[in-house]
Amino acid sequence: MKNILKRAGLALSVMSAVIMSSFNVYADGSANIAVPDSVSVGDSITVTVNVSCDSNIGTVAANLSYDETVLEFVSSDYASGGGGELVIPAAFPDSPTGDMSLDFSFKVIDEGEASLSVSGYVFDSEGTVIAELGASNTVSSGGEAVTQTEKETETETTTQTTPPEETKAPEQTTAEAVTQQTEPSVETVTAAPASGEETVKESESKADSTSASESSLDKDRNDLAKKLTIPLLIILATLIIALVIVTMWIRKKMKGKEK
Repeated sequence: MKNILKRAGLALSVMSAVIMSSFNVYADGSANIAVPDSVSVGDSITVTVNVSCDSNIGTVAANLSYDETVLEFVSSDYASGGGGELVIPAAFPDSPTGDMSLDFSFKVIDEGEASLSVSGYVFDSEGTVIAELGASNTVSSGGEAVTQTEKETETETTTQTTPPEETKAPEQTTAEAVTQQTEPSVETVTAAPASGEETVKESESKADSTSASESSLDKDRNDLAKKLTIPLLIILATLIIALVIVTMWIRKKMKGKEK
């Protein structure tokens, strides 16, 4: 009976730590999301969430969000889910350590910028929160991947094609020559602003992407705190009631033995 009371007390302390963690900020750890530099449609890629703490990690509980229009979740030893949201209920390191890496396999299904973000908490072996996790990154997907067979076929076609015979251009009049020499100069002048506009648009797109990632991270943290608070309060109340019932039952048994 003493073991039952001890376990119930430990469970209550863990639940209390999780609830209190929703209202505190921890600085005892950090996290980052590692992604491939460049990918193409059809590629299978690995996304790694790296967690680092000053203390030994007991377990990691977190959520990983991703853009389901560009990435399709395949598998992971630590998470389950899909549709843009993965749940990591409890990831344990193989041995006592302050660093841990969680791998997730995805398939690239479309072109575009796929944002990823992780949020959650790190606990020590006693069930105490030692760090709050928060990180984001982006996977850039280009066109369809070129297979080795396609590359070899393209090389053979280029090798077998013979260059056309040179033909002598017809003589041009003085007016035609002046016109052809003038036209490229005009095209060069008008093309320059287009390049500048593309550069400005690209910079604005990158800035918008960075701002969207930061907003998504803040939103994920707030949503996680709201999702965890109410269920954990219910669990805590249930455990307290169970503890009271067990205590009353033990006292009743002890009084029966005394009689």
